[in-house]
Amino acid sequence: MQLQDKDKAAYYASLSIFLGSLELFIPKPLPFFRLGLSNIPIVLSLEMPFSTFLAIALLKALGNSYISGSLFSFFGLISIAQALSSSLSMFGLKKLLRKHVSFYGISMFGALVSTIVQTILASLFLGSSIASLMPIMLLSSLLTSLLVAFFSYRIPVPQSIPRIDRDVDGNANVNVCVVNLLLSGFSIMIIDSLLFAIISFVFALLFQYISGRKIKIVPYVVLLLLMILTSIITPIGKTIFKIGFISITQIAFENALKNAFVLSAAIALSQGYSQIIKPGKGILGETLAYFTSMMASFRDIKGKTLIEKARIVLSLDNLKQTSDRRKKTKPIILFLFSFVFLTLTVLSRTVHLH
Repeated sequence: MQLQDKDKAAYYASLSIFLGSLELFIPKPLPFFRLGLSNIPIVLSLEMPFSTFLAIALLKALGNSYISGSLFSFFGLISIAQALSSSLSMFGLKKLLRKHVSFYGISMFGALVSTIVQTILASLFLGSSIASLMPIMLLSSLLTSLLVAFFSYRIPVPQSIPRIDRDVDGNANVNVCVVNLLLSGFSIMIIDSLLFAIISFVFALLFQYISGRKIKIVPYVVLLLLMILTSIITPIGKTIFKIGFISITQIAFENALKNAFVLSAAIALSQGYSQIIKPGKGILGETLAYFTSMMASFRDIKGKTLIEKARIVLSLDNLKQTSDRRKKTKPIILFLFSFVFLTLTVLSRTVHLH
């Protein structure tokens, strides 16, 4: 990929992350409802060479998971998988039908593929009962895909790619961070005990606090309730108690609690690392640098509506430079937490065997 294509890929991917972040300012009728604005740059880049398009799709998926702090979690993996499958399916449909398909058809097809992939992957961890929500998810995705296509025809496409200068000195060795993130993350995901899953979650929250990432308890509570709900839909084992016609079974309930705390620990860990890993000079680092500059420019615009501010940011030739304020964390702390999570995993597997 040539340098110009790399800059274009980084800019379009950052634009996707930026538009996705704007959804935080838009009221939602339902907590899980998303407009899918981040797919607009994907639709606009369908005419680009495949290597450039693939880079944009991959950077968008990784960047969104990195910003949200869910990169190394089950939900982050689902998000990446559905984003890539949706993007590749839209690209394939465009190449197959060329001028005989509009943005509306492409966007709806991508939404269909995304929903199917999301449902299949979610059912692997949450249980097959999650498939019962597919009609609602599919209807929501198809409706939002129409909005994506509508705005894709109207969004101002930049004539030239703005450039920014930035500091790339990391606050911790990136390789050290990645190794410890992988070691800790895999250790957490194979914990096989409710007690040790709870302990790992506590340590993950402690790591998140030390890293400087703000802790929000509500998402963890929502995840816990969702997992308990799935245990009700798919009963396993003897009935513990009943609430009306709803039966709570022992094995299903214990598995739901364990899975909820394992997932919560992985999310807390991922959010902590997203706070301390500073992007380097690579294309992912440039993508995140573009994104942070877009958000800084967006916040500096006063007295305008959300749409007006977004249009102004997209038309800027020079984006606002930002300084990185990530908290410095010593490598020894990362290794210490990796040792703790690995020890908890070994103990959980040992206790389970006995």
